[in-house]
Amino acid sequence: MANEVVSILIKVAVVAGIVLGGFWLFKNSTRATVQDDKSMDPVTFPEGGYGVNTHIDRISQLKSGDVVAYHPPKNSAETRVARVIGVEGNRVEVTPDAVLVNGTPFPSKFLTAKWTIPETRVPRGCVYVLADNPFSGVDSKQFGPLPFSFVIGTVKPVK
Repeated sequence: MANEVVSILIKVAVVAGIVLGGFWLFKNSTRATVQDDKSMDPVTFPEGGYGVNTHIDRISQLKSGDVVAYHPPKNSAETRVARVIGVEGNRVEVTPDAVLVNGTPFPSKFLTAKWTIPETRVPRGCVYVLADNPFSGVDSKQFGPLPFSFVIGTVKPVK
């Protein structure tokens, strides 16, 4: 009886390893291009496509300031681009004059607008993303902290 249980557990572990390993291989072997959606600063992200590096499998690989491609939670068929403002555990607040991360202004010349977002703590497993162009973007202003599972990868302009 004990041998049968061990045999079943080994088979389940092997199948789970194959499935998870295949998912990791697929996710990390994909490269994509996202079209410019006017959400990013035209100086740092000139018009054209963005290259997406999908070799990212842990949220700890993301840091404040990274630009990511993601699927908005309410429209997973759409792909958007925005800047990571806060990572898990950070406090993010938007005032008409500044974007604050843990009470310190986020170093940016473009992330201000005539709107506010009350202080929000970024939960575990999430990031807070804002488009450089505050009037052109579906980002955390609309849906709040973004679960890591919606992040496709980090983004660089295509040269």
